[in-house]
Amino acid sequence: MSYSLSSIHILKNLLLKTATQSGYIGEPVSKASHMFSAALTASNQQRSNPVIVASLFHDIGHLLAEDDTGGYGVSNHAELGSAFLKGLGFPDSVCLPVKYHVDAKRYLISISNNYQLSLASQETLKFQGGPMNMKEIKQFEQNPFFNGALQVRQADENSKVKEYDHDLLNKTFNNFIPLLVQLIED
Repeated sequence: MSYSLSSIHILKNLLLKTATQSGYIGEPVSKASHMFSAALTASNQQRSNPVIVASLFHDIGHLLAEDDTGGYGVSNHAELGSAFLKGLGFPDSVCLPVKYHVDAKRYLISISNNYQLSLASQETLKFQGGPMNMKEIKQFEQNPFFNGALQVRQADENSKVKEYDHDLLNKTFNNFIPLLVQLIED
């Protein structure tokens, strides 16, 4: 129990102190509001608990390193965030959808002419490898975390419009604590 509470304390500080003070890469919301909104979107879509938590922390890697893209964040944030969450005790069902949510963006933009990205997301795509080629598409479709990554990506792209006040973010995070403890301890 103390291991999970330490992990949760670290995450809460990152989200409620660091991420609330940090704009979200050309979008009209803070990183904290974006990540909370993604988790709430996933919850409203009745996604699995690991996908909801992955949606909450999908961009935590942006808080772990310096911007290396000229104002569009950390190019390898998905890998950093996934490794960080793994180190805090989260299972692969949370960590790997985080790791692959950028690949999901690259995949969706490659297979659908109707898939729309925000202007900032179009810019970050340039640093993330651009659209996938056919070989990458086929490989990604075989990934065991393909569906989870797509669900996190869907929550991600639809969560860039509402800014939340700090008290609501704190209350929302506290509501997620039992789920976080459950996933860390399983």
